Amino acid sequence: MKRLIVIILLTLIMISGCTTTQTDSTKLQIVTSIYPMTDFTKKIVGDKAEVTQLIPLSQEAHSWEPSAQDIVTLEKADVFVYNGHGMEHWVDKVLDSLDNKDLVIIESSKAIEALEVDHHDDHDHGTLDPHTWVSPLNALEQTKAIANGIIQIDQKNKEFYQENLNKITVDFQELDQEYRNTISTFKKKEFVVTHEAFGYLANDYGLIQIGIEGIAPTSEPDPTRIAQIIQLVKEHGITTIFFEELVNPAVAKTIATEANVFVDSLNPLGTLSSESIKNNEDYFSVMRKNLKALKKALHS
Repeated sequence: MKRLIVIILLTLIMISGCTTTQTDSTKLQIVTSIYPMTDFTKKIVGDKAEVTQLIPLSQEAHSWEPSAQDIVTLEKADVFVYNGHGMEHWVDKVLDSLDNKDLVIIESSKAIEALEVDHHDDHDHGTLDPHTWVSPLNALEQTKAIANGIIQIDQKNKEFYQENLNKITVDFQELDQEYRNTISTFKKKEFVVTHEAFGYLANDYGLIQIGIEGIAPTSEPDPTRIAQIIQLVKEHGITTIFFEELVNPAVAKTIATEANVFVDSLNPLGTLSSESIKNNEDYFSVMRKNLKALKKALHS
């Protein structure tokens, strides 16, 4: 009987070992908040670390709240990378509650001057625009901050991280130049978006963002705001209303119909669809799609 019990226990242990996802304890465990932080971090660390994103790709990041399991994930992490400027409204409260006092915290936008916004939504971002990464130049600075933070605690892989940073720096610089060359040919500067996520992009390249409503994509404009936008569209000869790729385009379509203009999508990269991930899309490919959409709307 005792022999049977031992066999059963050994079998259960073997089954448990096969069904439980194991992490490589020899690798740096990095937790990121949103998709851009994940993409930038993975491009730096390659296979030298394991990267886990807290906010699921299917979730709208502005209103997301961490669960008990998310807290456990942070307790086990070596590094936490987040954007800052109010994007992760929960971050201070959560980090203060952790017992993991060895956790290295990287606020990637800390050195970037925040833009003030006149927002109309009810999400708690203060008066700062958190969408820093939508500017390629800002994204480069954030990636540098991530790389430098990781290098400080993983010196043995310093050369590997530095080499990856050098490569991605060139990629960002090329993307920036593409934006400058293309936008210099635009005949129009104003573009209308449902989600005010492109302020840093507009600021860096001399464009003018006109937001239908706020910095949170789930907020809704009132009839007065819609009427104002329609008037602006007509006054400036705007041809396109841009909506966010993963958000209901109903408001954009309503305004476009009333103003007799087109609709198209811009992706602020706060998240990425599962289809885009499957197709190996990343920050650079999506930003080039955004540039193509802007050129179509503003070039002529």
